[in-house]
Amino acid sequence: MGFIIDLIISVVVASVCSTVATNKHRSGVGWFIAGLIFGFWTLLVIVLLGDPTQVKNSPRNGSSEYNRYKYEDYD
Repeated sequence: MGFIIDLIISVVVASVCSTVATNKHRSGVGWFIAGLIFGFWTLLVIVLLGDPTQVKNSPRNGSSEYNRYKYEDYD
């Protein structure tokens, strides 16, 4: 009986992980599988991860601040 309860809890946690991951534009299937394997730790990680579509200004994404200094002439 305990195994069935553990399995139900694992599926519920994995489903929550999948839903949160999908809302953050990440792979729902991958996070569902990770949720089944690692349980609540996966839920903690996906909650703390940001949305990959919200990229902050950095030299890699061509922010204007970086480009301004990149082409400035230092005589």
